[in-house]
Amino acid sequence: MRSPGAEGGPSQACFLVPELAATSVGGRLDVEGDEGRHAVSVRRVRLGETVSLTDGRGSLAEGRVVECRPPNRMRVEIDQIRFDPRVVPWIEVGLSVLKGDRMARAIEQLTEAGVEGITPVIADRSVARWQPGRESGEIGRLRRRAAEAAKQSRRAWLPEVRLPATLTDLTEDRASRLLVVLAEDGPAAGDAWWRDRLVDRIEPIAEVLVLVGPEGGFSPSEVRALRTAGAHPLALGPGVMRSGTAALAGVVAVSMMSGRWQTGDRD
Repeated sequence: MRSPGAEGGPSQACFLVPELAATSVGGRLDVEGDEGRHAVSVRRVRLGETVSLTDGRGSLAEGRVVECRPPNRMRVEIDQIRFDPRVVPWIEVGLSVLKGDRMARAIEQLTEAGVEGITPVIADRSVARWQPGRESGEIGRLRRRAAEAAKQSRRAWLPEVRLPATLTDLTEDRASRLLVVLAEDGPAAGDAWWRDRLVDRIEPIAEVLVLVGPEGGFSPSEVRALRTAGAHPLALGPGVMRSGTAALAGVVAVSMMSGRWQTGDRD
């Protein structure tokens, strides 16, 4: 997998354009509104500069800037466009709500790592609590951070940041979904059990849900409920990680074991 700017040059700007799927190579597309303002007035793109465009639903294009009109309009001539299919297995994360800006930072990192969805979890031992009536505002802020991270990493798919949920909400539908809960007492990544399911694929897996508890871990009643739901524990090593770090490490482990990252650019 190639990182933006991996070849030594500066990373080109990427902008979110919902109409991208309707355009074609050689066509011209106007970037307006908030994205246009960000391009013209914040990033200060210049005529002739190459930029990336994505609709967040699989389409990704590159093109040359042919017009900049302050304060919020940029016109791009499309040089190339492609559609990236969803990667299998689909990885989602249920992450216990974190304090302060740590939740937003975790969502940025998970977005860069390629997850398809993130759900804030209200756990028994969660220290952070969103005030009643402020959930929609918090989710809106987190969605904006995810969108910025997706553009920074030039992702073709924008991850969905969902409304807060309980563990019961997340574990009710288990069809074709592997439930993974990060736990100190589980088999480590790379153990035979995990190789069988994620590497050799002894059973079809369309989606993996990685569940991450708060700093104090899931409560005994939550652990029992997860076992009943068929969740499988995964250990990430002898040390203890903070929840945001553990979430990222868990996604990396699942991505490596499942071969998700082998389908991209290998050079």
